[in-house]
Amino acid sequence: MAAARPLARNAYPGLNDYGLVGDGVSAALVGSEGGVDWWCPDRFDAPSVFARILDLDRGGHFTIAPPVRHARTFAYLDGTNVLRTRFRTSDADVHLTTFMPHIEGSVDASSGPRRIVRLLACDRGEIDVTIELVPGFDYGRRPAEARTTRNGVELWPVTGGRDGLALASTVPLEAGPGRVETTFRARPGERHAFVLDWRTLDEPAPAVDARALAPRLLDEEISFWNRWLSRCAYHGPYRAEVERSALALKLMQHAPTGAFVAAPTTSLPESLGGFRNWDYRFAWLRDGVFIVMAFETLGYKDEARRFKEWLAAILRRDAPDDIQMLYQVDGARELEEIRLDHLEGYRRSSPVRVGNAAAEQHQLDTYGEVMMCFHRAKHVFEGEHRDENWRAIRSLVEWVREHWERGDSGLWEMRGRHRHYVYSKMMAWFALDHGLKIAAENDLDAPFAAWDRAMDAVRDRLMTSGWSEDFGSFVQSEERADADASNLLLPILGFIDYGDPRMRATVSRIVEDLGQHGLLQRYVVDDGLDGSEGAFLVGSFWLAENLAAVGDVAGARAAIDAALDTAGPLGLLAEEADPVSREPLGNYPQALSHLGLILAAVAVRDAPRVGVPASRRSV
Repeated sequence: MAAARPLARNAYPGLNDYGLVGDGVSAALVGSEGGVDWWCPDRFDAPSVFARILDLDRGGHFTIAPPVRHARTFAYLDGTNVLRTRFRTSDADVHLTTFMPHIEGSVDASSGPRRIVRLLACDRGEIDVTIELVPGFDYGRRPAEARTTRNGVELWPVTGGRDGLALASTVPLEAGPGRVETTFRARPGERHAFVLDWRTLDEPAPAVDARALAPRLLDEEISFWNRWLSRCAYHGPYRAEVERSALALKLMQHAPTGAFVAAPTTSLPESLGGFRNWDYRFAWLRDGVFIVMAFETLGYKDEARRFKEWLAAILRRDAPDDIQMLYQVDGARELEEIRLDHLEGYRRSSPVRVGNAAAEQHQLDTYGEVMMCFHRAKHVFEGEHRDENWRAIRSLVEWVREHWERGDSGLWEMRGRHRHYVYSKMMAWFALDHGLKIAAENDLDAPFAAWDRAMDAVRDRLMTSGWSEDFGSFVQSEERADADASNLLLPILGFIDYGDPRMRATVSRIVEDLGQHGLLQRYVVDDGLDGSEGAFLVGSFWLAENLAAVGDVAGARAAIDAALDTAGPLGLLAEEADPVSREPLGNYPQALSHLGLILAAVAVRDAPRVGVPASRRSV
């Protein structure tokens, strides 16, 4: 039996060599060389069964590819999240299709098998193809056992755990010690199917006919995504990029609850070999609210509504002083951060972390973003939870009125002492502003005069302590007069006019101090953490919104194009990028980057009509 060509120790694929597939509960990274190298099948934030992207040896993978050298192309089928890879040698062509059946609309989306489906077809010539299924249960900590069954092969953890893998195939499979490794000959016109299920293995295995099931599931999946994308109401520049961003964001929504994960991965480094490796497989309230903004702009009201209902349930449960800025997708609060030191990390960038200690931080801006979500959300103040929802939201605004003068960790989750960040104070103003609007628009009782006075106090402090006469710009915090990319949001969210001379000066300083080869850093101050990071892609999109709003469409397009230059052929965006090489960095794909692209494209489209007055974009 011929072995597949192994990846060299220094040959971790670049992030742009990966595509994302998902089913609404979990998601998988599929490499252009045919490997499924990341999958947490039970849920986005559950332990992985494939994590080769974090450790070539221990992580586990599911690879289908020719073992000989080949050229390849890699693309999504039009209007879908179905991946197709073509392998070509001088003698043969084969293509491999990979997807996960989406569970949208199921009665109980959290039950049933988590499933990866792959189909391989030979278009020309004959060629050997190798299948390698090597699980790394529980982040590679539990060895596997394998056995051949009448349907294919099963693999399960040797110790602990009732769940495992079952692979049904149209070609005979050979079970080895803890793995499946088989090579078969693909011939012209042949079609082969592979259905990999994650399921409870102490129950009788269902009969899975891969040959009949896989093509039917493919047709259904293509139809599902085509229907979903047909609801996109966007027409304008960057339409293909906007549609791909919408498709990527849909893969990051947890179908059973409506929550969005910030990214489907953990510990992909912000600089290679560096320390800044975080777990983003959780629901940041901030990111979710901005995704809702993007989705409602595109016409996806159902996705937005489901997130708002999830968020409202959290507000009914958690008192304002207990609100976290991130949760598990089911709303659970526990996110203990631990290190997995047995994994070497992507390109030896350690540590690998699961969980996120940022959940313990106080971030004042979160309250403003929560209020942004419920402005113009009349359904939240109707029905059985009407009074409960308003009590929760009113108490949240009242808490902001009483505590807005406190310091916090800020938008960037600084792991050190609290400061008085300009963006945080602006979002406190925003929470009060939107509390007043919600109460007035829905005829709800509120202390209007007290909230209005507090708004004035916040604005007065921001316009004095948040502005530096020495630098002629808004600054990061009252304690630090540095430039900060988050201040690009001040006009986007309606605190100040785009054309205000103070805002124009702030934009100029941000570009001058934080610009690197056409991209933007978040900030340049010492944040108390080891290592460095790349340029922050959403900053380029915020810059584009600012430029478009004052009529500089060419500058806005240049900012968008610079960020898009970091994307690979699939159009997916990471959190950050090396400003020189344009290599993507950080967790991938990143929701914040994709929603930023959507809103920047809308700003460019609407630039002739936006003008100078503030655009209070709310959801």
